[in-house]
Amino acid sequence: MPIVRVGKWSGPVCIQSTPRAANAVHYAGNCLLYEVLVETDGTNDVIVNIFDNAEAAVGTRIGNPNMTVPGEVRSWSYCPPLPREMKKGIFITILCTGTCSVIAHYDTGEEG
Repeated sequence: MPIVRVGKWSGPVCIQSTPRAANAVHYAGNCLLYEVLVETDGTNDVIVNIFDNAEAAVGTRIGNPNMTVPGEVRSWSYCPPLPREMKKGIFITILCTGTCSVIAHYDTGEEG
């Protein structure tokens, strides 16, 4: 991962959230979003929405609305063109009839 200098962030520190299989907060608070990774069962479509929020699927949406991961794709990722500063946190919604998990890669700007 390249070194990134955005405000207080001086990368390449990257934290991985706990994999989630339902709508969830992946981090609460100001952070820098690098990537959202979706792993699927390779059978069912997954619809993903990313929000700059720490409580619910409201507020600033990151990326396109209702990003669809085709059912035959087992691993998919969304990376903003540049690391994206999230003012409130990372809230991700997923809609899937099969099995999937979502992980966010981010930086809190704190020394690790």
